[in-house]
Amino acid sequence: PLNNEITIAGWVLFNDSTNQDCIIEKHESNWGGQFPNPTGWFLRKEQKKLRWCGTTVNGQMNNESSIDVPIGTYVFIVATYDGVSSKIYINGVDGSGVGTTLSNPGGNFISNSRSFVMGLGRWGVQNNGIYTSMLMDGNISELSIWERSLTQQEILQYMICPPTGSEVDLVCYWNFEEGTGTTAYDQTVN
Repeated sequence: PLNNEITIAGWVLFNDSTNQDCIIEKHESNWGGQFPNPTGWFLRKEQKKLRWCGTTVNGQMNNESSIDVPIGTYVFIVATYDGVSSKIYINGVDGSGVGTTLSNPGGNFISNSRSFVMGLGRWGVQNNGIYTSMLMDGNISELSIWERSLTQQEILQYMICPPTGSEVDLVCYWNFEEGTGTTAYDQTVN
């Protein structure tokens, strides 16, 4: 699951254009010697661009958006990987990187046993054992993870009408409508 094809989709609001804000990750980084080898994937904002990265059996997949992410307003972002190439969509428009901002070696992602984490990156700076780097300054809503690469037509459909939770290949869906508390519940029946 989530090794060969994946789509991450959701609404995000970024409050600033200067920081790195991690949206979601399932990543082990060898930055600072934290892990011996990188594994998994992450999706984050770097200043005004989205970066979609993952470690595959053939090397590092890296895609930096060719268009800027709007700041201060909700935007629908999507990152896909079909086992060969990656794409980034911003409000339904293909904003994938080109040239030196795009690397697609193909192959399955190298998996790890870490859970998904939303709103922060679990590498880099720690304060009393708590990661404090790449904290997202903004909001996440209606975040979904699929075990296949959605088409642009499907992306436009889910941009207008969110998943119900029972769709085929939908792995996780958090609508963030719990009202109170600190736990977001997966809405899928899968």
